[in-house]
Amino acid sequence: MIDPTCIHTWTPDADAYACSSCDATSAACVAHDGPTGSSLLICEGCIARERTVLDVIDLHLDQWDERDRNRGRSPAAFTLVPMAQAREDGEGGPEDIHAALLGWVARWTEHTGASGQGASDYLRGHIMWAAHNREASSWEEYRRSVRSIRAAARSLVGLAPERLADRCPHCRALVVRDRCDAEGRPHPDGLQDEPRCVGCGTVWPNVERFTLAVHERIETLPEDMPDTWVTLAEAKRFFPDVPAVSWRVWRFRGRLRAQDGYYRLGDVVALVNTRTTVSVSRPMSATV
Repeated sequence: MIDPTCIHTWTPDADAYACSSCDATSAACVAHDGPTGSSLLICEGCIARERTVLDVIDLHLDQWDERDRNRGRSPAAFTLVPMAQAREDGEGGPEDIHAALLGWVARWTEHTGASGQGASDYLRGHIMWAAHNREASSWEEYRRSVRSIRAAARSLVGLAPERLADRCPHCRALVVRDRCDAEGRPHPDGLQDEPRCVGCGTVWPNVERFTLAVHERIETLPEDMPDTWVTLAEAKRFFPDVPAVSWRVWRFRGRLRAQDGYYRLGDVVALVNTRTTVSVSRPMSATV
């Protein structure tokens, strides 16, 4: 029996959630790993976040003026503006952003019917429909695309975050320093000192503390998480004593194979350990 006074405690139940205290059930949210608290497929918090992405795009377009067209790009922009209609130099204008939004309007109105609303207003008002019609709306593709469009808008007005070289020691996602808040408002003091992980949301008080956390993780990651996928640059930081020629030969001979530019850390460890063993048994010979 469903208790209307129950403060539900949701536990996973097949593809949904069930309350551990009463018979209430909840759908799983299609935008985050958790329950919606109802039969709907998207929770109120995620609806608000999806709409905020569009709000930020509108805000940045309002902040832009024609003089910004020749502005020097933000240092991290080249990693954050994957826009199909950008100019060849990668510096898309507001026209490209409007075109990208209109492209999604055109795709959705094939199923929902024409609308006289502006692009962002239309998309903002159809988030619920899109979440419940994921195939027709290309839901996951839309969410990735609109965030790239937001990044392009930030770059246009010089507010793209600064991307740090090292990845998050907890989830391996990108770590950045922000120039604006989550709602697109520029920070009064400019580039923030606190690095922020775009994946798990961890924030460090300064770059020094973040670097220390990375170094501490480097010491334990090869043993603790051998199935982690790393770039070649990260692998070299894990094993600074391995000479550059060894990495080149391993790749040339196919002993170190990449998958989409990443290497399994356990395989790297095995090669390094083999090299160390050979070096000990034959100290006078060059080993690769």
